[in-house]
Amino acid sequence: MACQCSEPEPEWPDGTFPGSTGSRVKRLLNMIPAASWTVVMGSGIVSIDLYSGQPVLSAIMLWFAAGVWLLLAVVLGARLADQRDRFALEVSSPASLTGVAGTAVLGTRLAMQDYHVAAAALLAVSGLGWALLLMPVLRHWKTPTAGITFVLCVATEGLAVLGATLAITYRAGWLVSAAVPALVLGLAFYVFTAARFDLRELLTGQGDQWVAGGALAISALAAGKITEAAGALGQFSEQHQVLTASTLVLWCLAMVWLFPLVTGEVLRPRLSYDVRRWATVFPLGMYAACSFATGQVTGITGIAEFGHVWTWVAFTVSLLVLAGLFRHSWPVLRGRHRPATEDGRRSRLLGSMAGLGRGAAARGERNFGVGATIRRPALRDVLMRLLVSTGATGALNRTGSVRPSWGGPLRGPIGLG
Repeated sequence: MACQCSEPEPEWPDGTFPGSTGSRVKRLLNMIPAASWTVVMGSGIVSIDLYSGQPVLSAIMLWFAAGVWLLLAVVLGARLADQRDRFALEVSSPASLTGVAGTAVLGTRLAMQDYHVAAAALLAVSGLGWALLLMPVLRHWKTPTAGITFVLCVATEGLAVLGATLAITYRAGWLVSAAVPALVLGLAFYVFTAARFDLRELLTGQGDQWVAGGALAISALAAGKITEAAGALGQFSEQHQVLTASTLVLWCLAMVWLFPLVTGEVLRPRLSYDVRRWATVFPLGMYAACSFATGQVTGITGIAEFGHVWTWVAFTVSLLVLAGLFRHSWPVLRGRHRPATEDGRRSRLLGSMAGLGRGAAARGERNFGVGATIRRPALRDVLMRLLVSTGATGALNRTGSVRPSWGGPLRGPIGLG
């Protein structure tokens, strides 16, 4: 009698079986990039904006941010235990400081909800994280910089905001005194980063270019919180006018960034989801938050009114980005996302190159193809992006010829975008 046996289910490249719970969890963990902490930053600051007028929506955003924070903390621990090479690579990038910034933002929101012990604990965690990550990030600094590098300033100012917020609660003048140098150091980091920022990011960035303005916005918020805390505790009485004026100046400088940032989005719309779009949500929310603080310390009601209007802009964008997040992560949770193999990536690359060749032939450029001379810089850029995105290593010689070679196993984190 013939044995009627089903063929064994094939393994996927990561060593797991499709549809198994373990494979889904492992793939999800592998697909979470270091910049995912921007989800906590964005949802946390929108929760702060909604706190005074929309407590229910604010609470929803708060617990979403807290849930994501816990998930990412687990991912961080898992990588430290199981993927130490990747962990070491990620902690040396500026994106790692989004964890510090997200923790500080979440702590500030918890302090507003009177969860003071939890907020104080998060201040300690974020301060320790900042101290541990600062030197590795600076040692591996690369120029020109992208928008995410401004998180060096954001993380430092986040500590100042949370410290000044808790200073009022605990009547701790030393926290105000510590927040002032954090504010100044954050501004120094901003100048350091801005001097190396590639302005082309305004047209090519995938969302993190907004942090260029958001970093100044959180600086204005930090100055406003310090001014408020110093007044409540009777500190820096002689410098009160200086602090107030500094808050207003920083708010104005942050507003200056709005025009080029919005213009860049209009000229080059980037509507597909990318995890770095949460780095757009955060500055939008921070513009509202700093407007509330600036309006309060300066007494200019128009600035506060702008904050109320801008809150809904930030909330709307956060919903759109949240929808994109769920749409892209749902196939993974359902087990329908098949990890791409190296051969599959090569096939897509060669197909894309063939498509470029057909387009070139249609324009009369018959000598286009692998190994051919590419005279148009735009085409060279497209081809090199394809090579990098698929893990292939290639070289462009001085005449523009493409000489692709395949460099072994693919490396690098895979984002949810």
